Amino acid sequence: MIQDKVETDDEFSSSLYALSAANNSIQLFDSDKQEIELPNDGVVVPYKLAQDHDINEGDTISIKIDSELYDEKRIDVNVTAISELYVSQDFYTSYEYLQEFEIDPFVNGYYLTMGDQTVSDDLITDLESTENIQSVAVKSQLREEMDSLYETTKTTVYIMIILSACLALAVIFNISSINIFERKRDMATLKVLGYHKGEIRSLVNTENFFITTFGCFIGVIFGAILFKFVLASAESEEMYIPYNVSFSMILLSIVLTYLFTILANLMLQRKINKIDMVESLKSVE
Repeated sequence: MIQDKVETDDEFSSSLYALSAANNSIQLFDSDKQEIELPNDGVVVPYKLAQDHDINEGDTISIKIDSELYDEKRIDVNVTAISELYVSQDFYTSYEYLQEFEIDPFVNGYYLTMGDQTVSDDLITDLESTENIQSVAVKSQLREEMDSLYETTKTTVYIMIILSACLALAVIFNISSINIFERKRDMATLKVLGYHKGEIRSLVNTENFFITTFGCFIGVIFGAILFKFVLASAESEEMYIPYNVSFSMILLSIVLTYLFTILANLMLQRKINKIDMVESLKSVE
């Protein structure tokens, strides 16, 4: 494996990884989760950079090899595929493709596959103490670190979801409560006219469901836009967070909102039943 810094005409830089075409240590996938074979006729561009700089499959881009060995040589390469990379935004190509441009840099990195899939601390220490080895990264350890970060992030997201649910319930309850308080005279009048408690509760519940329906319609639209904005703000130059709002997510949020509305209606039943007709009608608006 070789790694060099590259720069494009758009004046952004990234790392270029060149590997043997027979490489099976690194797997690249497109946005449809289909594996990408390492090309012999072009480079694989990360999705985030492709979006930011309007690069598409089949394009030809000019890159400059930032290496003293080749006096910052500039070459035109084909974009054969676009890969979803989440943590780092690097270019990938085959070693054979670079040789077509008379680029034959020294190998400066190796991917080692262990037969038993375990790496001892002694082996890592021995490799790090070797004169020509600058650093050693173990894939299993990197995966453990990412899993730990993921669990922490997932816990934070769950807490935010629970707090958001509590806030939604509180908002629905308060709006319904204010609605009942402001319309006590109307409800008392309906009682005087012979409306049963159940009929009055039904009127209030229907209004709440109508408001909930309108809120869901507006919330889904602006929620999707806000979600995309939050993800874009959380990204860095080296990180890509895919934007994905599925139908199941929308359906779940709508169902939860209606459940909160039902719960708020049940909590407000006693307040409706306790409306005093005489006192309400005597009160000054």
